[in-house]
Amino acid sequence: MIEEFITDICELLKIEVPKISYDTSHFHTKTTLAQCEPTVNIIYLTKIDKPNTDYIFSIAHELRHIYQYQTDDEFYLSGYKPSNKCSSIEEYNLQIAEVDANAFASIIMVEYFSMKPQWNGLSDKVINAIDNRINIIIHELNN
Repeated sequence: MIEEFITDICELLKIEVPKISYDTSHFHTKTTLAQCEPTVNIIYLTKIDKPNTDYIFSIAHELRHIYQYQTDDEFYLSGYKPSNKCSSIEEYNLQIAEVDANAFASIIMVEYFSMKPQWNGLSDKVINAIDNRINIIIHELNN
C-alpha cells in the first residue's frame, strides 16, 4: 500500500520513485515518521503496522522535498536551514521548502482522504503562507 502511494505521488510530481529504506537510526526524534535524502533519491520511513494520516502526510511532504531538489534546488533549498539552526519553529516553517512541502502534503490529504491538516502549533503567519502556496501548487498541477 505504501509503495503504491509513493509511486502514485511520484507520478503526479513527475519524479523518479525513490529507494525506500526503513533504517531510521539517523532520525533526530522517536516521533519522526519520514525523512528524505534527495541527493541520492532515498526516502526513509519508520516501519509501522497500520499507516495513519500523519504517516501519509509525512511521506507526501518528504516526496515534495525530493521534487524540490530535482526541479529547482536553487529556488527551494539555497539558504535552507535545518530546524536546529533556526531561531524558532516559525523561522523554520516559513522557509519556502517547508511551506511548499506542507502545502503539497495538505493537497494530498484533501484529495486522498478529504482531510485538511489542523496545523496545531503553527503560527497564523505560517498557516497563511501554506494556504497561499496551496493555491499556487493547485494551479501548477492543473496546467
